[in-house]
Amino acid sequence: ISGMYQKACKTSTAIFFLMKKGYTEDAYILLRSLLELTINIGWILEDERKDDCCPPVEVKEDDSDKEKNERCQQFIDAVEFSKFNQLGKMLKFKEKMLSQEKDEHKIKNLLEFIDILKERIEERKPTIIDLKKKYEVQLKKYRSNILPPISERAEKCELELEYIAPYWMASDFVH
Repeated sequence: ISGMYQKACKTSTAIFFLMKKGYTEDAYILLRSLLELTINIGWILEDERKDDCCPPVEVKEDDSDKEKNERCQQFIDAVEFSKFNQLGKMLKFKEKMLSQEKDEHKIKNLLEFIDILKERIEERKPTIIDLKKKYEVQLKKYRSNILPPISERAEKCELELEYIAPYWMASDFVH
């Protein structure tokens, strides 16, 4: 979480810098990233925030910490799963490039890069197989993703309004 907080601080600074320089579109892109980061932190921590009118809910500290640790691990696993999928996509792309390349020097470089990608994929395969078993239900429910959609995570940590307004506005503005 502290790493995510540091990233949020740096991203906020970058947003202010870009806005001062007139790079609004670039600042919006970072704003979306910052919003997603905020939602992910909120989802991982998901404190027991309730309306003031509700009586305090008694939660055992052990259970709360355990749930937060499980969500944190789920997030870390989702990042690992995403990296593995990206390696696979990159490998396919590089193999396609190789089939179209004529320059021998570029072919040599592509072959070296493809070997590195294959090595990294093989290193991660046991972990990914375990993750697929561990998150079988989520992978089916969330269409090959370990985490719930960002909109659902935003709702869970009571940030749905923060998600809807600026996220959609930024998406429309940028695209």
